[in-house]
Amino acid sequence: MVARGQSRAAAKATGRTQAVTPEKPLEATGASLTPTSDNQEKVRHVNSPTRIIRALLLAAAAAVLAAAAYQLREKHQEAALTVQNIHDQLDALDPATRAAVVARLTSDEVKKVHGDLS
Repeated sequence: MVARGQSRAAAKATGRTQAVTPEKPLEATGASLTPTSDNQEKVRHVNSPTRIIRALLLAAAAAVLAAAAYQLREKHQEAALTVQNIHDQLDALDPATRAAVVARLTSDEVKKVHGDLS
């Protein structure tokens, strides 16, 4: 692209490329870069409800995400507490009983897994 006042050959020689400007200025063609006040009002009028709806949807999505994170955190804390209670109960058993309980739980879980695979 050639800068205003620069020939194409000069642009190639210097390696400069800039945005092409039109031969006639926009003012000479009757076009304008700034929207008229009527157009601005229409744009604001159209965009205002759209922006409000987008903002409301974004706020609703954020609220849902926050609620889901809160529930997930509570479930995680509950699971951690349950695991800790099970470990405490196992630690309270004598070694022979503890080994038997762990073996039984392990065999039950293995049977569940093999039953699910069949």
